[in-house]
Amino acid sequence: MTQSVQALPNRARGSRWQRPPLARGWPRLRYALTLGLVCGLPPDANLLARVPVPFPPVFVIGFVSIVGIEMGYGLAVIATSRGGRVGSRLWAGLPFTANPLARLWWGLAFVVGAPVGYATGYATGLLWPAASATPGIAWGPLWAAGTVASAGCLLLSAACSNTEVKRSIRSGRAPQYRISSDRLWWWDGDGWASVMIAAPVGALRSPDGTHWWSGEGWVPLPPRPGRR
Repeated sequence: MTQSVQALPNRARGSRWQRPPLARGWPRLRYALTLGLVCGLPPDANLLARVPVPFPPVFVIGFVSIVGIEMGYGLAVIATSRGGRVGSRLWAGLPFTANPLARLWWGLAFVVGAPVGYATGYATGLLWPAASATPGIAWGPLWAAGTVASAGCLLLSAACSNTEVKRSIRSGRAPQYRISSDRLWWWDGDGWASVMIAAPVGALRSPDGTHWWSGEGWVPLPPRPGRR
């Protein structure tokens, strides 16, 4: 089967933008675990700073260690956001790290959450002592401040990462290909090729490199051994 492809003429007004889907399996699970870590630690830091209860040393040491690793990773991503062999290992395969600005916001998501959570918890304990006696009172904007900060950085990372492919699709510069109605085959110029075996060489890829743009939607790339 030849891999020479023939793109359909671009539409005059480009195509309608569609957000690239997350790859199934481990990439999606890894991203879910990342979200849980980034958005789950700030409330714990808030509680740790606000409630005057002596926590077990094992808990405090474990929590501080996890926060330290998280912040260390974030700072490493920020320091290497412009690229390089070492930096690429930190964000390889992640969905929202397609360019330096996206990687900068991605790294900040790991850095700002816990400090903001701890700072707001400490300030709440000083300025609003009732919140320390009854923690539920402060389970509002202040309690969630660190999570909101981290989530905001993740959203900005996603927006920046999709900017380039979004412009290509909307402007009509992204190549378009003829796809069968069941979305299992694409026309390579000489015959129908299975999307499970090969993908067009010149097709626009999603930022995480797991899908290609057909002109009507995102199609999963075939397993790596079958890509040519």
